[in-house]
Amino acid sequence: MGTNFCMQKKPCCECGLAPPEVHLGKRSAGWQYHARGYRAGDLDEVLPNATVHSLVDLFDMIGRLINKGWHIEDEYGTEYSVDDFKTAVELTKTWNGSAAKSPYWDGKARGYDMSDDAIDDEGWSVCYREFS
Repeated sequence: MGTNFCMQKKPCCECGLAPPEVHLGKRSAGWQYHARGYRAGDLDEVLPNATVHSLVDLFDMIGRLINKGWHIEDEYGTEYSVDDFKTAVELTKTWNGSAAKSPYWDGKARGYDMSDDAIDDEGWSVCYREFS
């Protein structure tokens, strides 16, 4: 069982509309955090010219959206501060005292098409397609 995280913005008080949520990735027991990557143009509706190719980029995007009134929420409706979310992500580096599985390297070992996935400079798995 895992937990997905996203950025959300409360609906407009005048029209009731809210921009689409921005998927941040997933935390699963025994696995490293799996970040959702974004290529140029993917986020233009909410954050023009933003890209996410690493965890550093992800936290930069989060900071920019927080400054625009967005918040971090998990799929169960729990809100997270930036620091609490960072801690939740960092805690996935290990599992029961040893290195957690990487979604990227595990997929490669199983022969999956990993052309929409990458590993950032710090070893975090980044996926450029939507996943749950």
